Amino acid sequence: MPVIRLFACLLILTAAMTLNSCSSNVARDRDKSISVPAGSTVAFAPGTYEGPDNLDPAVPNEIVHRRIEGAIVNELQARGFKLVDDPGTADFLVRFLVRISLSISEPTTTTTGIRRTTPRDPGWGTSWGVGVTSAQPVTRINASIVVDLVQRSTGNTAWRGVWQGNPGTRAPTQQEIEEVMRRIFRSAPTAG
Repeated sequence: MPVIRLFACLLILTAAMTLNSCSSNVARDRDKSISVPAGSTVAFAPGTYEGPDNLDPAVPNEIVHRRIEGAIVNELQARGFKLVDDPGTADFLVRFLVRISLSISEPTTTTTGIRRTTPRDPGWGTSWGVGVTSAQPVTRINASIVVDLVQRSTGNTAWRGVWQGNPGTRAPTQQEIEEVMRRIFRSAPTAG
């Protein structure tokens, strides 16, 4: 019995990991012509970078933004960057954008009703049946988090990481945000 339970738990865990990897996408880009010296300093860029098309009230959520900032700080410090408070003195500026958008695709047509019988079926004969056809547009909610590391002296982006996926029905937890940031920062440059 314990072997069956272990197998069932492994199967569920594998399915969950597969669904998680299918429901999101991470892309990264690095400009290798911009060097990142050891001990580089970083600060958050001033201003807001929210997209104008946000539809979800979770986007301007200050709690979620603090969680994202905390996860970004952890990832940058793990890569040797030193966080400073004054953006005017930092070697690099980090900025992030959270965007949730709605897309509506072409309607999907479905037909429901009673099936048509053939002469070999007993009783009803041919051509008896009622069907209802309806067309419903498909609505999708898409979320993205974009993180840029910008060289302050030139204003050029040294690295960009983007996560896109399904935002779910609630605000993300700290652990979920940290996992997304780990995935985004896998190719981020190191400063140490």
